[in-house]
Amino acid sequence: AEVARASFALLEGASGGATAQTFAEYRLPLTAESDAWIDLARWVDEFVVQSSHVKWVAQLRQTAYTELKVRRSVLSFGELLQNVFG
Repeated sequence: AEVARASFALLEGASGGATAQTFAEYRLPLTAESDAWIDLARWVDEFVVQSSHVKWVAQLRQTAYTELKVRRSVLSFGELLQNVFG
Protein backbone atom coordinates (compact mmCIF):
# COMPACT_ATOMS: atom_id res chain seq x y z
CA ALA A 1 0.00 0.00 0.00
CA GLU A 2 2.88 2.37 0.76
CA VAL A 3 4.38 1.88 -2.69
CA ALA A 4 1.00 2.42 -4.34
CA ARG A 5 0.40 5.65 -2.42
CA ALA A 6 3.93 6.86 -3.23
CA SER A 7 3.28 6.29 -6.94
CA PHE A 8 -0.07 8.11 -6.60
CA ALA A 9 1.80 11.09 -5.20
CA LEU A 10 4.15 11.07 -8.18
CA LEU A 11 1.27 10.87 -10.64
CA GLU A 12 -0.78 13.59 -8.93
CA GLY A 13 2.11 15.73 -7.65
CA ALA A 14 2.95 17.87 -10.63
CA SER A 15 0.40 20.48 -11.60
CA GLY A 16 0.72 20.97 -15.30
CA GLY A 17 3.19 19.52 -17.72
CA ALA A 18 3.22 15.94 -18.93
CA THR A 19 2.75 14.46 -15.47
CA ALA A 20 -0.74 15.96 -15.11
CA GLN A 21 -1.80 13.77 -18.02
CA THR A 22 -0.03 10.64 -16.79
CA PHE A 23 -2.15 7.70 -15.69
CA ALA A 24 -1.39 4.18 -14.52
CA GLU A 25 -3.10 0.82 -14.56
CA TYR A 26 -2.28 -1.60 -11.76
CA ARG A 27 -3.18 -5.27 -11.97
CA LEU A 28 -4.23 -7.44 -9.05
CA PRO A 29 -4.21 -11.18 -9.68
CA LEU A 30 -6.97 -12.96 -7.76
CA THR A 31 -7.25 -16.59 -6.84
CA ALA A 32 -10.35 -18.74 -6.49
CA GLU A 33 -10.10 -18.67 -2.70
CA SER A 34 -13.42 -17.79 -1.14
CA ASP A 35 -12.07 -14.73 0.70
CA ALA A 36 -9.95 -13.25 -2.11
CA TRP A 37 -12.50 -10.59 -3.10
CA ILE A 38 -13.24 -9.70 0.53
CA ASP A 39 -9.54 -9.38 1.31
CA LEU A 40 -9.06 -7.13 -1.71
CA ALA A 41 -11.98 -4.89 -0.71
CA ARG A 42 -10.66 -4.61 2.86
CA TRP A 43 -7.17 -3.77 1.61
CA VAL A 44 -8.45 -0.97 -0.64
CA ASP A 45 -10.64 0.42 2.13
CA GLU A 46 -8.14 0.10 4.98
CA PHE A 47 -5.13 1.53 3.15
CA VAL A 48 -7.02 4.04 0.98
CA VAL A 49 -5.30 3.07 -2.25
CA GLN A 50 -7.37 5.20 -4.60
CA SER A 51 -6.41 7.83 -7.11
CA SER A 52 -8.07 9.55 -10.04
CA HIS A 53 -4.89 8.83 -12.02
CA VAL A 54 -4.97 5.07 -11.43
CA LYS A 55 -7.23 2.28 -12.62
CA TRP A 56 -7.14 -1.09 -10.90
CA VAL A 57 -7.63 -4.24 -12.96
CA ALA A 58 -8.59 -7.43 -11.12
CA GLN A 59 -7.34 -10.47 -12.99
CA LEU A 60 -8.87 -13.91 -12.52
CA ARG A 61 -6.88 -16.66 -14.22
CA GLN A 62 -8.66 -19.32 -16.27
CA THR A 63 -7.66 -21.96 -13.73
CA ALA A 64 -9.26 -19.91 -10.96
CA TYR A 65 -12.51 -19.71 -12.95
CA THR A 66 -12.36 -23.47 -13.47
CA GLU A 67 -11.93 -24.01 -9.72
CA LEU A 68 -14.93 -21.78 -9.00
CA LYS A 69 -17.00 -23.72 -11.52
CA VAL A 70 -15.95 -27.12 -10.10
CA ARG A 71 -16.90 -25.94 -6.60
CA ARG A 72 -20.17 -24.69 -8.11
CA SER A 73 -19.53 -21.20 -6.74
CA VAL A 74 -20.53 -20.05 -10.24
CA LEU A 75 -22.37 -22.08 -12.84
CA SER A 76 -21.17 -20.23 -15.94
CA PHE A 77 -18.82 -17.51 -17.12
CA GLY A 78 -21.86 -15.28 -17.59
CA GLU A 79 -22.76 -15.69 -13.91
CA LEU A 80 -19.19 -14.78 -12.94
CA LEU A 81 -19.41 -11.60 -15.03
CA GLN A 82 -22.79 -10.77 -13.50
CA ASN A 83 -21.32 -11.17 -10.00
CA VAL A 84 -18.36 -8.92 -10.83
CA PHE A 85 -20.12 -6.17 -12.76
CA GLY A 86 -23.59 -6.67 -11.22
